[in-house]
Amino acid sequence: MRALYPKNKIIALSDSFHVTQKLKMAGATKVIDLYQVSANRIYNILHKPIATKLIDNLLSPDNNLSIREIIIPPNSFLDKIMVDDFDFSKYNVLLVGMIDRRLSEKFLFITTGLEHRLDVGDTMVCIGYNDNLDIFEKYISLEEDIDL
Repeated sequence: MRALYPKNKIIALSDSFHVTQKLKMAGATKVIDLYQVSANRIYNILHKPIATKLIDNLLSPDNNLSIREIIIPPNSFLDKIMVDDFDFSKYNVLLVGMIDRRLSEKFLFITTGLEHRLDVGDTMVCIGYNDNLDIFEKYISLEEDIDL
């Protein structure tokens, strides 16, 4: 597989240790063990029921909530504003984390305790209802902050 598609990520599903080994030898980038996923799911249901229910609701196709990556566009009024100085809740959006390109290309949860400055090109990961996320995404493309 790897010889045919050298630049692609190859993700495979496995139902046993032996199949996992074979898939890795065949060039799979990532092998997902279905039994391990199932065991983790059962563990989370038993030991982390609230968090599991939240994730289930977020991922449910019947739900209007979404997790969205939003890149701060050029000329956005958010450029150079500190995260703590902006009220995301005013727009019914929850900032979960971001890629602060000044620091690294790694995702940082907003609870890391670091003060982050928002800059053009940074990627914010937000949770909210689809309509609110759409409005927020249009809103941050404005050059100046207006009261919505």
